[in-house]
Amino acid sequence: MNFRQGQLSLLFLKSADLLLLLVAFGATIVLNYAPGTEMSMPEYSLDFLSTRVKLSNAVLGGLLITIWHYCFRFYGLYFSSRLSTPQEILLRVARAVGACSLALLIIAKVGDWDVITLWTTACFCFVAVALSAVCE
Repeated sequence: MNFRQGQLSLLFLKSADLLLLLVAFGATIVLNYAPGTEMSMPEYSLDFLSTRVKLSNAVLGGLLITIWHYCFRFYGLYFSSRLSTPQEILLRVARAVGACSLALLIIAKVGDWDVITLWTTACFCFVAVALSAVCE
C-alpha cells in the first residue's frame, strides 16, 4: 500500500468511526424514548430526525464530533495495531468510547439537552463499544 492509499484508508476509518458513534447515539435515543410514546420506533425515528436543529445545538454537536475524533486518536485507534491482541484493541476502544460518553454527558449539560441522562449515556457507551468493536 502506498502513502496515498494509506491516507485514504485512514480517512475512511476515521469517517466510519464517527458515523458509528452517530448511529449509536441515534439508536440509543430511539431505543430509550420511543417505547414511552404512542409512535412506533420507525415513526419516532423519523420524527426525531425531522426535529428542527438550533444553531447552538449544531455548534455543540460539531464540537462533540470533534471531541469524539480526538478521543479515538488519543487512545491510539488510528495507529498500527498489527502487534496488538484483540483484547488490547477492545480495551482501547472501550476507553475511547468511555471518554466519548463523558464528553457527551458534559456537552449535554452545557447545551441543556434534557434527553441525555446518565442512563442514556451508559446505553450509548454500551452500543458504541459494541458497534466499534465489531468494526475494528
